[in-house]
Amino acid sequence: MPNWVNTTIEYAIKEGRGKITKYFIGKLLSKAPVGQDNIWPSEEIRDVLEELQSENMCEGMYIGKKIVGELQLVYLGMGVNKKES
Repeated sequence: MPNWVNTTIEYAIKEGRGKITKYFIGKLLSKAPVGQDNIWPSEEIRDVLEELQSENMCEGMYIGKKIVGELQLVYLGMGVNKKES
C-alpha cells in the first residue's frame, strides 16, 4: 500500500477524522486508471482496497466515479444538443 495512504489514515484516526478521511481518499482513488489487465481500478488500488477493507473508502470511490460519469454524460449531452441546433 502506498505509504501516504497509511500515514494519512493513521493521522486522521488520531484526530478523530478516520471515517471522513477514508471517504475522501476513496474519492481521490476514484480517478485511478485501469490496470494492466484492463480492469478498473489498477492493481495497486485494488491491493489498497483489499488490505483496508474500508466501507467509507469504497463509498468515496463509488460517489467519485458516479459524479464523474454523470458530468461526462451532461457534457456530452450538451455537445450533442449544440450540434443538432
